[in-house]
Amino acid sequence: MAPNPSTNPPTNPPENSPLDPRPRLRYDAQLATSIEAEWQDRWDREHTFWAPNPSGSLGDG
Repeated sequence: MAPNPSTNPPTNPPENSPLDPRPRLRYDAQLATSIEAEWQDRWDREHTFWAPNPSGSLGDG
């Protein structure tokens, strides 16, 4: 006798398995590191946070 699909609920695949239809977490440590490195490179290239060292009367604390 074949199992009745209405009485046997489908089993869910293990979380994050290739058969799991749910999307994986999209933002993880590896992605965060990659994004941070890209921003750091851009800021260095564009001197975003570069401040000149004042000399003369401005530098005499």
